[in-house]
Amino acid sequence: MKYLCSFLFVLLIISLKSQTINIISVEQKNQKIYINYNLTGTQNKYDIKIYVKSKLSYSWSDALISVYGDVGPDQKVGYNKQIIWDVLKDRDGLTGEWIFGIEAVSKKTKTNKDIYSTNNPKWSFSSYVDFFSFLKSGIQFNRNYNSEVTFDSEYNESITKIIPIGLKFVSGNDKDFRFSFDFNYSKCIYDFEYESFSSFNNYSMNIEKSIFRASLFFEFHNSKKSDKYYEPYTIFGFGYKQSNYIFESTNPDFELEENYWLLGNTTFRFAKGFNFYLSDNLGILLEIGIGGGGMLRTGLIYRSS
Repeated sequence: MKYLCSFLFVLLIISLKSQTINIISVEQKNQKIYINYNLTGTQNKYDIKIYVKSKLSYSWSDALISVYGDVGPDQKVGYNKQIIWDVLKDRDGLTGEWIFGIEAVSKKTKTNKDIYSTNNPKWSFSSYVDFFSFLKSGIQFNRNYNSEVTFDSEYNESITKIIPIGLKFVSGNDKDFRFSFDFNYSKCIYDFEYESFSSFNNYSMNIEKSIFRASLFFEFHNSKKSDKYYEPYTIFGFGYKQSNYIFESTNPDFELEENYWLLGNTTFRFAKGFNFYLSDNLGILLEIGIGGGGMLRTGLIYRSS
């Protein structure tokens, strides 16, 4: 196993200078296995071979024979290419977890191989922070609660905010369509002194605004441009939003309502993002969108093996 890991590491370096082959997915339909892959490189044609081994095995089998599709000599570079393996013509059956390897060889370059496990990720979990939200401008817009504050009389202003932080859980291992559950929380505190509209005396005001969101998103992953370490996606969805205001003033005549609920409790988000995996399981997400938090989102992501 140590020799295999070293071998694959050398091939990844070579692929940067010659060709890159990435297996997108492996699917079973009836008695056949469908292997989808992308092939890019500097040469026009390659000899494609496919191998298989048990997850518990240390060695690869010989190149599979009962295969057809985009396999064999004189294969051109391209995306979403497919190999079909008629399993029962080569062996009695195929049970358990298996790893597939595709080899691309040209006469002018060395070999490049990519592997894919039949134990596909079935879920992923991420934690993130948002930037460039409208939390600050929103709390300033609602500062004149109950017509207490004289227009443009604020001074000695101070704003403290907790940028939106959240958790996301993605379910399903379909190569293109998935569902995700998203939860995030943000808070802003606004302190200032002002002139009261009713008495024209000066007082201090403290406003706290907090938002909690729970959303369901539909995720569309572009499998044609994805590989094991790079995954672009688009999300869209709706959810529930709870916005809470708390107002406190040093004015003894100020009528305080501890909880001031904003009208409207629906949130939405549309965004495009990328998952960059640093290993088989751990990666970084980067997302740009509108609604449901900040315009820029980044964090850590973990996917199942």
